[in-house]
Amino acid sequence: MGAELFGRIARKKGFVRESQLANALRFQEELFALGFEKRLGDILVEDGVLSREQLDQVLRLQQINEQGLWSKRFAKIAVKNGLATQEQVDAALETAREGGFQVGIGAVLVDRGFLAPVAVRAIRQAMERIDRSNEAASTVSTPTTGAPGTAKLGVEIEVEPEDLDSALLVRRTRDVLFAAVALRDGLVLVPELERALREQARLHPEEPPLEDVLRDRGILSRRELDLVGQALDSAQREKLAIPGYTVEGVLGHGATSIVLRARHELIDRPVAIKLFREEHAATKDVNALVEEARTIARIRHPNVVGLFDVGRLHRRIYYVMELVDGRTLLDLIREKGGLPEREALGIARGICCALEAIHAAGLVHRDVKPLNVLIAKGGIVKLTDLGLAREVGGKDETPDAVYGSPYTISPEQVHGEPVDIRADLYGLGATLFQALTGEPPFDGTNALAVMMRHVTDPVPDPRKQKPGLHEGTAQLVQKLMAKSKDERPSLPAHVIEAIDKLLC
Repeated sequence: MGAELFGRIARKKGFVRESQLANALRFQEELFALGFEKRLGDILVEDGVLSREQLDQVLRLQQINEQGLWSKRFAKIAVKNGLATQEQVDAALETAREGGFQVGIGAVLVDRGFLAPVAVRAIRQAMERIDRSNEAASTVSTPTTGAPGTAKLGVEIEVEPEDLDSALLVRRTRDVLFAAVALRDGLVLVPELERALREQARLHPEEPPLEDVLRDRGILSRRELDLVGQALDSAQREKLAIPGYTVEGVLGHGATSIVLRARHELIDRPVAIKLFREEHAATKDVNALVEEARTIARIRHPNVVGLFDVGRLHRRIYYVMELVDGRTLLDLIREKGGLPEREALGIARGICCALEAIHAAGLVHRDVKPLNVLIAKGGIVKLTDLGLAREVGGKDETPDAVYGSPYTISPEQVHGEPVDIRADLYGLGATLFQALTGEPPFDGTNALAVMMRHVTDPVPDPRKQKPGLHEGTAQLVQKLMAKSKDERPSLPAHVIEAIDKLLC
């Protein structure tokens, strides 16, 4: 309920798009599977979708909405049990709403003499029991009191059917999981389970737990029921584990994967594990992912993040990679709003050295951008995420697809043309522009608009945003971002030479 309500409010306020919310919820589910918990709002802030101010606003609205929903439930129970009239609860609801539900409806009703404190406690206890219960109904009895303004409290507090939805959902969910475990362990046959489910449906609205129906029909013994229950409880405590590694935290996530901080259990080496999402593995042949790993492993260079191992977990592929203890270039840009010229040029030089190694391996990276540049302790630059890397002239699984990131994509990539190292040098130019100025070279209302500006707009001069920039640095950026690849430097070595002259 919490994440759902948060997302609904954030969408209504126009703070997030449906796709952004779906990605964040997907990431949250992955974290739960790994044994980690993180609030949806915190994920959206870390992804740069929400600002802290927007997060606080949504949380305030969420709290008000939750208190409002709770107050409406409280009011319905009070009226149904004759503890207050509809007019009294309506007036109390309006007062509580006007105050932003800082004071609950129960306190308002007590303050106006419509309800005694003991009645408020009785209603709250009934609501709390329903929220915890897996049964279809729950009642709470309280001692009779002579307090004014209350009904007789020696009878059970009745609850509206709507108030049972969450408990019923919990029980039905357990029924589904119980059936799945019983089938998995070979204790029931599908026809037996089907007959038990029909029997359960015939008993509506009582609809007893599936476990009771299986017992009463003699399908499962008490011992077998206990075994399934224990197996289910154990399975619900399980988390996704990668053999041989202890997962210690989450480093980040993207459209195709989640990156984990882990430790090799035998040699006690810290590593990063790139765990591909199931849907990504489903769209690609497993052999293609393994071949991709072989491609990455061909590159051995201090400025390229190394690959140690490849494995398969359920329906997912994972890469075990070098763990870089540092920050991304994008983090630095967001923090500083633009780096000092010499620092930005030094980082660009490190990227160039990495591209030189990639070029020597006969590959093209195709996704050079600030997010894929890591700055390790000591200032060592590491180029990472070779998931889009391909052999020069190699074919993609989807020939008509566009590969690259909107803010750093080269014009030939936008057109879907064959690419070589000069596409990566264009990405380097766009990355250097952003490192120097704090802003990408082109912006727009959506990804397609940004990509088209790489094709149609003149190459920007970074000195317009950073006037004190050396003329040679500005010229280097513009040359790297030339629309025609024939007008760009042809080799990373040429760019390294130009940067060294600027750094002299």
